[in-house]
Amino acid sequence: MIAMFDTDEELKAREELLENLRTLFRYESTLIADGWYSEAEFQQAVIDAINEYLDKVS
Repeated sequence: MIAMFDTDEELKAREELLENLRTLFRYESTLIADGWYSEAEFQQAVIDAINEYLDKVS
């Protein structure tokens, strides 16, 4: 299945979400170990990134 986007803004929002999630997950252990996030705060950051995307496309 191929994702279709109605507008360039939707595509840009998706690319932004993916970049945010890549960065969070790439550095997850470092962010938690160095005290930038607790595990709960990290999970909330992921949820917030997804919710931000959903707000942009809905």
